[in-house]
Amino acid sequence: MRSLTRLWLAIEDISDLLALPAVWAEKCGTDDFARIERFLSPTKDRSARYPCPHPAGYNCPRLIIGDDGGPFEALCQDPHKICLDLPLGLKDVLLHELDLLGFIKPALVAVGVRNPQLERRGHGVWNVGLAVGGDLVLQAAYLLVFGGAEDFAQAAMSLANDLDGPFTIVAPTGRHWTGTLREKLRPPRITFISLNDRVGMDESGALIAVRTLPISELTANIVPSARKAGGRPVAVQTQEIVAAWIAMGSPTLNAKVCDKLAREAYPAEWKSVTVGSKLHKRLRDRVGNTVRRGKRQLATKLIP
Repeated sequence: MRSLTRLWLAIEDISDLLALPAVWAEKCGTDDFARIERFLSPTKDRSARYPCPHPAGYNCPRLIIGDDGGPFEALCQDPHKICLDLPLGLKDVLLHELDLLGFIKPALVAVGVRNPQLERRGHGVWNVGLAVGGDLVLQAAYLLVFGGAEDFAQAAMSLANDLDGPFTIVAPTGRHWTGTLREKLRPPRITFISLNDRVGMDESGALIAVRTLPISELTANIVPSARKAGGRPVAVQTQEIVAAWIAMGSPTLNAKVCDKLAREAYPAEWKSVTVGSKLHKRLRDRVGNTVRRGKRQLATKLIP
C-alpha cells in the first residue's frame, strides 16, 4: 500500500485548485500526477509564467510568450540564461482545474462519508455528506482545503460558530490541525479526519481506508502492571480493550460504546447482566476506565 502525501499536499497548496499541467506535475510528482491527470480540465485562461526546473530567484519562473493561437515559448528571464527556452503547445499554457469531487469521492467513501457530494459553503469549504461522529450518530461533514494554517483555522472556527450541533471536518492532510485548534474544537462535538492519514492506494490503484498506526504500535507503550489473580496481566487486557476501542474509530466513551466494549471484553459475565444492575454499571465503568488509563499511557495521542 502506498501513501499519497505529496498529492494531498499539492491539493492544499495549489490555489483554487487551478494551475498549469506542469505545475500540477511538479507538485504531485510523477506517480501521483498520473493518478490525478485525468481529473484536470483546461480552462480558457492562459498563464503568464511557466515553472523553472531550477528556480534561482527574482527572474523565475520563465515567461510565456506567444499569440492567442500559438506557438508559445517559455523564456528564461535570468541574464545568465540558467534554464533552456521551451516550446509549448496551447494545452501547456492553459490553466487546468481539478475536478475535486471526481477525484476525492473514492477517498470520502473510504473514510466512511455517506452520500458523498461537493456543495460549496464558502472559499475552501464544502459540505461533502454525512459521517459517523464521536457519539456514533451521523453528522454533517465538511471538507476544508487551505494552504495556510491561519486560513484553515478561521474556516474551522467559522463552522463551529455557525453550526449548532456536532460535525466532522475532513482535510487532505492534518498539518493545519494544530494543538491550539484541537483545544478549541475538541471532540465529541468536532471529529477530524485527515485523508492523508486514513486513505492509501492499494496495488490495483484503488483508494482504500488505512489505519494511521497499527494497534500493536499504538498499544506498545502501555506500561505493564500487576497480574490479576488467576487471569491475564492487567496490561494485556488493557491492550485488548484499547485495541477494540481504536477499531471502533476511537469514539466518545458513552454508554453505548462502553456496553459494546464490555460485551467483547467480558463475554462470560455479560451473559448474566441485567441492564441497570450493579454488575452492568461495574462492567461499563471498568472498560471506560481501562480505555482512559490506556490513552494516558499511550505515547501517541489518539485523535478520532
